Amino acid sequence: MSFSTAREQIIRIIEDAKTTTSVAASGSRFRYEDTAGDGRLGTTRTFLVRLSGGAVVGPLTSQTRIFNAEVEVSVYYQEVRSSKKEDEIISEDYQQIANALLDVTQWAQATSKIRRLTIGGASILDYEIEENDEGKNLVITVALEYE
Repeated sequence: MSFSTAREQIIRIIEDAKTTTSVAASGSRFRYEDTAGDGRLGTTRTFLVRLSGGAVVGPLTSQTRIFNAEVEVSVYYQEVRSSKKEDEIISEDYQQIANALLDVTQWAQATSKIRRLTIGGASILDYEIEENDEGKNLVITVALEYE
């Protein structure tokens, strides 16, 4: 299989994740947008998935190649007047996305060939919040391993 197959499964998982909080014009679901830049994505809860690095896992003696890819999921949020509501929607959305990505039953391993989406340790599925001119981006780092 390929990176694109695993990526499409990650997109499906996030699009199916349920939202629990809302603010004006936040929308009721996560919506993928195929945008290459860091600029404004459109509406709150639109997201993109971007490859930021990777490697092949050795030793290279097996017939099945295993690959690692670092993937960034960037969810856009328009400016909100209340910092309390803004913090609430972003943190709740992160929890919903993380819960969905960590649910191995959603990986469809037989077809997506996803082997894992995290690196073991004290901190998995790290996130950062980046500010831009129109609002903020929730950026979740996913350590993808796939065949």
